[in-house]
Amino acid sequence: MDRRYLNRLPRIENFEEEICRNICENYSLGEFESYSVVETGYEDFNFILLTNIGRYFVKIFSKERKEADCRRIISLITLLIKKRVHHPHIYKNKLGDYIKEIPVNSTKLLLIVMEFIDGMNFFELNKSPSKEEIKQLAEDIAQINSITLGEELPFLYDSWAIPNFAIEYDKKKKCLHPEEVKILKPILKEFLCTDMESLPKALVHGDIIKTNVLKDTRGKIWIIDFSVANVYPRVLEIAVTATHLLLDIFSKEKTADNLRILLGEYEKYLELTKQEKNALPKLIKFSYGIEYLNTIFEERIKGNRSKENSSLKEEAKIGLSWGNLH
Repeated sequence: MDRRYLNRLPRIENFEEEICRNICENYSLGEFESYSVVETGYEDFNFILLTNIGRYFVKIFSKERKEADCRRIISLITLLIKKRVHHPHIYKNKLGDYIKEIPVNSTKLLLIVMEFIDGMNFFELNKSPSKEEIKQLAEDIAQINSITLGEELPFLYDSWAIPNFAIEYDKKKKCLHPEEVKILKPILKEFLCTDMESLPKALVHGDIIKTNVLKDTRGKIWIIDFSVANVYPRVLEIAVTATHLLLDIFSKEKTADNLRILLGEYEKYLELTKQEKNALPKLIKFSYGIEYLNTIFEERIKGNRSKENSSLKEEAKIGLSWGNLH
């Protein structure tokens, strides 16, 4: 296993005893049998827990996350499930709480347990969704973007989010080679001249990419990982989805067609304004730009040479080379 995933946890002498059996006991999941690490993602430590009565998905939150941030995620997940967004069920422990705290070496791990979805994400499938799958996805995305929050959602900074492109470029520009600066500098200039504050805002997942969309064995589509959800300009959701999930690296025309399908289906539920439609091509470009910047930083500075990071970097280069989708 890539050491990068283990580094997200404090040193644990006996993972099976301290973590796995502890979870089984506290969530009444049966007898522990085995576990396997999910080797995707950039922050949390995720694994599949197998017991004598079933399989479960466990997320151990990054040590960088505060408890308030973790509870923010829980509140969003429970609201989304209530609103019939296709997200895996989340379990309560014996204390009636979703979050379990496990002390480990003078620190504490915070974790949650979710329903295991029998299927694969689109990164594992190595393809973009079909027309019918995009239709399923569009309904859920529109449902997410139409949710009315009962109270103001605390803002969570996300270094991969489009609105933070200029901030992240300033932080990371020293790691760029001249040819990369030549690609990103014009995008940054256009970004700084773009007024996103005037665009309609909504609850936005913000990270609907191939690793965060699952297809189960019955063909049902599930959206996972709302860790960086925020209230953003609504059309950012479409831009990020187009950048990642809908991308067919072998065909600009197929990618553009996927986007047309998504927009057509999405607008059956929520109609985009003329301003949003005009802004979308630029936002897709900005999305590729910040993805390219961050994957270079991950590889060059943090030593992340995972298949996931390499794939995202290559996709960003391809998307930027294509220009606008027509």
